[in-house]
Amino acid sequence: RQLVKSPGLTLTALVSLVLGIGATTAVFSVIYAALINPYPFVGADRIVRLTIQSKAGQGDWANLNGPQIQRVRQLGMVESLLAMDYHAMIVTGHELPENVNAIGLISNGFADLGVPPVLGRGLVPSDSIDGQDPQAVTVLSYAFWQTHFLSDPDVVGKTIQLDRKNYLIVGVAAPRFRWYSADVYLPLKLTQDPGLLYIINLRLRKGVSHEQADAALEPLLDQFAREMPNRFPEHFRVRVEGLNEWVVRSIS
Repeated sequence: RQLVKSPGLTLTALVSLVLGIGATTAVFSVIYAALINPYPFVGADRIVRLTIQSKAGQGDWANLNGPQIQRVRQLGMVESLLAMDYHAMIVTGHELPENVNAIGLISNGFADLGVPPVLGRGLVPSDSIDGQDPQAVTVLSYAFWQTHFLSDPDVVGKTIQLDRKNYLIVGVAAPRFRWYSADVYLPLKLTQDPGLLYIINLRLRKGVSHEQADAALEPLLDQFAREMPNRFPEHFRVRVEGLNEWVVRSIS
């Protein structure tokens, strides 16, 4: 009865309740996705991001160039390496251009992550051969396929124009394949150009702890810093972070 007599108070209470439920639901959704419901990737608990911590305690991704990536790959504790770059592209060829998030993913990425596409195939080594330009192919994310192509079951074999270049659609990723929230995945070209840097994640071999990985990577990155001092802090330490670790840190 008191709420009926005070409609303003009622409205305020309802809005507060809705906002509270919405915020709680959003936080639970993130925590559920990150902690309770495991990632769909094979060996997800062994996938780590390589970071460097400055003397001031600030952390950042350790982006590496092609030659450096080859040297990291040779470490015995590394089972596989996932290199990528991330950039914005525009869907062209329509009246209204549309911005999309594009990830250039190393050609072994889909196979190593081990999540079969729902349609077609993932990226394969023949899509990006050393010394050649990558093939003009793409794998769509599940959400982008739903919104942009209205879940067309015959989308594989069609083309999409990105930045005025046609790409053949070879697959649609699984619903839970959300690798860095890309809309489209393109073959990555790893070059020997020391000026081109890539984001990397590692899958550690079974039984390798994060502390052991840090210890193995530290001298190698120290060497990289001596070779390219402008790319690293003056004093730093190497630290690998698991998938859950950096997701939780980003929402804390």
